[in-house]
Amino acid sequence: MRYLLGRGWEKVPFATAPPPMTALTAPEAAEKFFGTGRDALVGCLMQMMAPHSRSGDAAVAHAEFVSEAEAIGLEVCLKP
Repeated sequence: MRYLLGRGWEKVPFATAPPPMTALTAPEAAEKFFGTGRDALVGCLMQMMAPHSRSGDAAVAHAEFVSEAEAIGLEVCLKP
């Protein structure tokens, strides 16, 4: 949107704007969801859930869920 609505020096012609989306291959999509990078969706969700399960049974359930999600992520990302 910056390309279309920019002000002053940010204003760029529409023809030079990059495409809004690019299609991901199956391995790229798996990496975005389950990968080990900073922007992996599942990892971000786990970090956001952690403060809500600090003690007792909730902490144990969260740890089990995280380990299960990590195992699935490794299985999905390492498939050829």
